[in-house]
Amino acid sequence: MKGFTLVEILISIAILAIIATLSFNSLVNYSRKENLDKSTLKIESLLEDARSFGYGVNFSANEITENSEVYTLPNSVIVITDINGGGNDIIFDKITGTTEQYGTITISLSTNENLKKEIVIYKTGLIERN
Repeated sequence: MKGFTLVEILISIAILAIIATLSFNSLVNYSRKENLDKSTLKIESLLEDARSFGYGVNFSANEITENSEVYTLPNSVIVITDINGGGNDIIFDKITGTTEQYGTITISLSTNENLKKEIVIYKTGLIERN
């Protein structure tokens, strides 16, 4: 007799299903990490622009407002601000680029808060990504 038995076909299908599941999970995790990296770079870029031109940035939920433009972050990303004096605004001085609203912005994944990035804003206006 030639051909495959039913058991051999079922085992092959089970192996393919396991491989497909592992591949899908890896793809989803990669996509979320990419969202975290892109969001961190976007926030850093907005802060640098605000410092260069001397205006402010507002953080609220998953939206960032800079110079009247609103940027929406992916739902998989959480932004937590720990700014001197409280609040969600960081305003830079037009001449010196300094700020009284210095502190830390933590960007993490909603599914894994241990995977996070931090942006530190110093009183001098210096912005540093960790």
